[in-house]
Amino acid sequence: MKTHKDIEGWYDWQKLTERMVMNQMPQHGTYIEVGVWKGKSLIAFGEQCRRFGKNAKLFGVDLFGGKQDDHLMDRIVAQDGGSFFGICQKNLLDCNIIATLIREDSVRAAQQFEDESADIILIDALHTYEAVKRDTLAWKPKLKRNGWMLWHDCDREEVRKAVREAWGPNFQIEKPRTGYARKV
Repeated sequence: MKTHKDIEGWYDWQKLTERMVMNQMPQHGTYIEVGVWKGKSLIAFGEQCRRFGKNAKLFGVDLFGGKQDDHLMDRIVAQDGGSFFGICQKNLLDCNIIATLIREDSVRAAQQFEDESADIILIDALHTYEAVKRDTLAWKPKLKRNGWMLWHDCDREEVRKAVREAWGPNFQIEKPRTGYARKV
């Protein structure tokens, strides 16, 4: 059986994922990943849930059509026929991870979830200031009290600035590039 290590993509927050699943994810919790690419980090989160016996509901939100801020990714999407939705589905299946994929704009997808319904939300879609702020503001109400929001690519100033403005100053950056904060 394949694992997240066999999937193309980015995933440099293994220790944070492990701590979040082990210490913060309730038995039947909800995890939402905004910006999925081919599923590597979504699958890794699912693998950690399996490892720690957490029967969590996993959701992946993406347009599955590339990113306007990453020309390399756009070329890969073009080579995959304009969408990587099927590739992500296949990767989930190959790794025996059950997740619901939502092929939708992030803000419109957030409207499909009730407020205070998610335990952990990862924001890792477009990395522009506007997009990160928009995603954070759209998904923050969906987080339960004492839930956690994570952000990737916090090594970029525009990401940190957007998070500070949309969330507030109380977030921490985990080496190498992931930020996190708890909703109180």
